[in-house]
Amino acid sequence: MSKITGVIADYWQNPRKKLYVFLLLLVNLFGSIWGYLWYRGQLLKEPLIFWPLIPDSPVSTTLLTLAFFLMLFGREITGLTLWAGMMCFKYGFWALGILMQFWYLSGRIEPVEVMLFLSHLGMVAESIIYVKGLPVTKKAYFYSVIWLILEDVVDWGFGLHPYLFLEEQFSFAVVLAVVLSGFILVYFKKLVHIN
Repeated sequence: MSKITGVIADYWQNPRKKLYVFLLLLVNLFGSIWGYLWYRGQLLKEPLIFWPLIPDSPVSTTLLTLAFFLMLFGREITGLTLWAGMMCFKYGFWALGILMQFWYLSGRIEPVEVMLFLSHLGMVAESIIYVKGLPVTKKAYFYSVIWLILEDVVDWGFGLHPYLFLEEQFSFAVVLAVVLSGFILVYFKKLVHIN
């Protein structure tokens, strides 16, 4: 048990150590691929131009995978890490909320939903760990926030949001997305160092 505790403590102190970054790169890469497969039916119904705006979680983890790849080679782009972190935080929390509401309304929990819950919880944790204390420009912060707002407009204004488990989740899903965007705007401003 003390060895596991030691690894966790080391990770917390040194999250950019190449071994940790490489392992998380792999986890996020495979999670992204699985996520795109999850969205395949919805993607095939929409024009190609909208594809980057539809699978919110897989796009988030794909950006984080790219950020990890650059970290491995000492070429981190902090604006990319911030953007990926903001998206992972938002869509990680959003999915957690939607899943918990579904479990409450339906009274049932399936293994695939537990896997989704744990993977999205991981997205939230990664975002905080890798964005905390990150030096970013005002421009990078601004563009990341604009992207989150654009996602809300496209998801809820144009109906390109992720499929919901139940129709009655719609109002909660919209409110949760908008509230999370507002929260992130304030929370991440305190989490990073804006130059």
